[in-house]
Amino acid sequence: MSIILQSTVGGFSGDFMRKLPLVEQAMREHGLEPSEFVISKDYAGTATIPLLGPFFYSYSVFFGGEQFTVTEPNDMVFLDYFFKRVLAVDAPPEVPRRPGLMTRLFGWMSQPVRTPLSFRGAPLGANPESIWPQSWWMSGFRVRAARAPE
Repeated sequence: MSIILQSTVGGFSGDFMRKLPLVEQAMREHGLEPSEFVISKDYAGTATIPLLGPFFYSYSVFFGGEQFTVTEPNDMVFLDYFFKRVLAVDAPPEVPRRPGLMTRLFGWMSQPVRTPLSFRGAPLGANPESIWPQSWWMSGFRVRAARAPE
């Protein structure tokens, strides 16, 4: 048996019907029985422009005692979404754990202490010509080296 299809909006597209057997085959390979699934297609809302009709469809999937509903613009986008759900891993992916607060704090505290900086960003007693870009030095921009307190 195949997936049961229901529609209140005129059926499913030809591309959808041609690719549905491939999805059913993938379901069987993953231990799912396609005959337990019912896919229902309805309008997602009222038409915003009366002559054009609605732009989205609501697809409801019923299986066992559960269901989910997805709003998509066309049948092929929904089928792609449904196919990805069929192939999805049962367990959620393993998320790497972030180090705890104390681990981060001790890691931060164990870093070496750098040379203190002056108010303007240059190390105390440093030659400003070696710190600031040459173009600034040549353009008349001058930086005074901060002196260490005596």
